[in-house]
Amino acid sequence: MKTRIIQNESEEPANGAQPVDPTISVPRNSRNLAARMGRWSASHKKTAIFGWIAFVAVAFLIGNAVGTKQLDQNKTGSGESGHVDAVLAAASAYGVAGLAGWRRGLGRVPRNAPQFYVVIGLSFLVAMEMAVSSIDPVKALFYSQVLNGLISPVLIVLILLLTSSRKVMGDFVNRPLSIIFGGAAAVVMLLADIALVEQVATKGLPG
Repeated sequence: MKTRIIQNESEEPANGAQPVDPTISVPRNSRNLAARMGRWSASHKKTAIFGWIAFVAVAFLIGNAVGTKQLDQNKTGSGESGHVDAVLAAASAYGVAGLAGWRRGLGRVPRNAPQFYVVIGLSFLVAMEMAVSSIDPVKALFYSQVLNGLISPVLIVLILLLTSSRKVMGDFVNRPLSIIFGGAAAVVMLLADIALVEQVATKGLPG
């Protein structure tokens, strides 16, 4: 009895199309709005970037047109702002515990994550001290953001150095355009910091 062996030959795609790797999963149409927006932004990079810049500019103009209202000192620290105090205390505890490598999480009991809860307790003590003292919480928030702006150029440069290293990022290393934009942002923030330091040195801290 003879046996015939049939060898399947690879089928060439029609019309010169590129062969599809069967190991690569083709993304399906998702009903998730965030996923759809992400895919659209990835395929329309320039439109997404300039659209976001336009949105920020319009929001800035509307905010200046509406103006601000001074909050009464007796109405601070209640309602949602009180909830924010607890969130910020937990956020600082998460940040410190993450840097130190401690066990963390509000789902843990204090015995299993003592350092994490110690940081939360210290954060609340600092907040209570500021509440009973003569320190204006709005000014404290303002100066904390000023400090954040002063260290931001250093952080941007460190992130650029890290994400531009092929040894660290592999094939996902920064492209030249990303490095240019990131470097330009660091320079602009550095110039703003220099202007702020000069203003503080000549005119003092803002009231």
